[in-house]
Amino acid sequence: MLSTNFGGYGFKVNATATVATLGLVISHGSVQAQIATDSTTNTQVNINGNISNITGGIQAGQNLFHSFQQFSLPTGEVVNFDNTADINNIFSRVTGGTFSTIDGLIQANGNANLFLLNPAGIIFGANAQLNIGGSFIATTGDRLIFEDGFEFSAVAPETEAILTISSPIGLQYGTNPGEITILPNANRAGSNPINGLSIQPNETLALLGGNISITRNSLNGIASNIEISSIASGKIALENSDYSWQFNYANVSKFGEINLATGALVNNSGIVNFQGNTINLSTSGVSNFTDLKGEGGIINLEATKSINLDRSFLFTQVGQLSSNIEQAILGAGGDILLKAPQIFFQNGSAVSAGTLSQGAGGDITIDAAEIMELSGNAGNNPSVVSTSTQRAGDGGQIDVNTNKLIIKDGSQIQALAGEGKGGTITINAAESIEIYGTGILQTPDLDGNILETKLISGISASSGIENLPFEQQPQGDSGNLIINTPNLEIVDEAQISVSNFGLSNAGDITISTNTLNLDTKGKIIANTASGTGGSINLTAQELVILNNNSEISTTAQQNGDGGNIALTTNNLVLLESDRISADAQQGSGGNITINTQGFFTAPESRITASSQVETKKGIVEIITLDNSSKIQTEYQEQSPLEAENYISTGCGVGEDFTKNQFRNIGRGGIPNNLMREITTEETLGDLGTSSTKIFSNRISKQTPKDHRRILQELDSDYQLITEANTWIINSQGKIELVAQDNHSAASNKLVCRLGH
Repeated sequence: MLSTNFGGYGFKVNATATVATLGLVISHGSVQAQIATDSTTNTQVNINGNISNITGGIQAGQNLFHSFQQFSLPTGEVVNFDNTADINNIFSRVTGGTFSTIDGLIQANGNANLFLLNPAGIIFGANAQLNIGGSFIATTGDRLIFEDGFEFSAVAPETEAILTISSPIGLQYGTNPGEITILPNANRAGSNPINGLSIQPNETLALLGGNISITRNSLNGIASNIEISSIASGKIALENSDYSWQFNYANVSKFGEINLATGALVNNSGIVNFQGNTINLSTSGVSNFTDLKGEGGIINLEATKSINLDRSFLFTQVGQLSSNIEQAILGAGGDILLKAPQIFFQNGSAVSAGTLSQGAGGDITIDAAEIMELSGNAGNNPSVVSTSTQRAGDGGQIDVNTNKLIIKDGSQIQALAGEGKGGTITINAAESIEIYGTGILQTPDLDGNILETKLISGISASSGIENLPFEQQPQGDSGNLIINTPNLEIVDEAQISVSNFGLSNAGDITISTNTLNLDTKGKIIANTASGTGGSINLTAQELVILNNNSEISTTAQQNGDGGNIALTTNNLVLLESDRISADAQQGSGGNITINTQGFFTAPESRITASSQVETKKGIVEIITLDNSSKIQTEYQEQSPLEAENYISTGCGVGEDFTKNQFRNIGRGGIPNNLMREITTEETLGDLGTSSTKIFSNRISKQTPKDHRRILQELDSDYQLITEANTWIINSQGKIELVAQDNHSAASNKLVCRLGH
């Protein structure tokens, strides 16, 4: 088993690997190199023991051209390009149509750059090594294109003399370029490989093939350029600068697949660049360290489809834990740039830019046009994207631009501060951000026991260590959080937070959204132990909902002052045991300002700005259209018996309808559960008049003998609705239903009006 530690994230991988599917068997016996020329460039092969000396070729200025029918190197063999000191570039091609297998040492004289071109494919064995003074470019392209238009082709080799002295400017690929494969190295241990392909400082190590795979092996450089690109078709533009070779992929029509697996490592303090359709790292990683010799470089991964990290890492860092950290390193850390439509960090993967010295940490920029997701594996081993600082250097920034961001299983995006100030995290998600759940981080101790730590999914900027004594806490301010998205959901204990456990200040949280949903202990919090608490500025155009013990809070311990909360939204809803608070212990409580049109809160929810010191309490200001809109959302059940008090018996047909009423006393117009649809009820129209009240007021002041006179006066004031009781034939000969008054009906009127 192989065991290594990725900056605190340990893993073990199985060292067993099979290569039978590659059709390759590398023997450890005394097999001579299989190198044969094709007679197009006057190349000669001279064998001396286990060394094959390559001489001859065609020289044009500072360029040297070699051409081979086949080119393979068994285990323990050496191929030596015997060039003169004035050669800058050695261009070698393989034209026979069979792939090259390299399991020995390739070397050249002086500082010459070496190109190995074989469209059929290139396989590097476990023991493959480089010993060249310049750059090494291995490619499965069809031909090299030079500045003067000359083409050095491996599929249509020239028979005439090659006389170009210009530099190559392009690399053309066919429709089915061969693969480049690096096989497992059984001798590679941990993060310190004793073998692998290595290049000199300030040079380029490039693998430019069809599909590319590296398994349990390494690529190594110091302040160098390591380029891994999978090209399915198209053209790469080349440029030779003072620093190293540069590559442009604007004319690539289709990319292929890059796979690093089972402990594959890329170690460099310069530039590491991956280009492909899909880039997959499985239990593998890329590290970029800044030391006393210079500035940090860049880790750049760019894919046209997806980038997938499974229990893998990308690290840039100023200084190393194993080095003398008392010796100041002023150079800045390297940046990490990731770009693909879909980016996934799974099963304990880590992307980190940190500093252990005076130099500032690098920045992390992630562009995922469709989705970015951080997750664990069945709730274990959360993934993390992090910038950090332990000494005086400031931490780097994190910028995430995506359509949809998902953080789950205890995974986190975090900016950690030490003596220096922590970095700022800025997240722009065009569709939504979903943060939910917790996870278990499993790490081995010195005795091999597995320790489990619960982690909460979230986005955080913090300084110091919780529960560590003040005198041992670092002094850096924590960074800020800036979040922009139409829909933000924080549920199942997940949280967005800024905190400072030392003597310094916490950062601020700024959130701009349309809807915010905090549910099941979802939190937005800003905490400080002694300094000034961070502020929370939240703008939600439509709705903010807190439910089931969720909170928005700023808290200050000891003598720290609580931060302020400014919340602006159309509707604010606190459903069940939720709170908005800006509290302090010995310091001043923060101020809370809520500006909303609709404000609905359950009885057990609360809004506070408190301090244990009475004179230091904060202020809660709620600005709304109507303070009475703070309606209790608790369901109020109406007893059906009370309705009887509102029902009275009226008269029959043809009488005053105001005496006959239907009353729906209900409980008001607000539903008990604001998350459900609102039921619309029709209103019954009143067909009668208010004459009953007039009659009652007048008749109560008279004697019974005057009642008939009063009724006659009322009859002249209005006309009762009378039921049709007969029919007539009108002047047009049509039949009409009419009401005909009679003494009996008049008596009924009188009885009804008198209440008899």
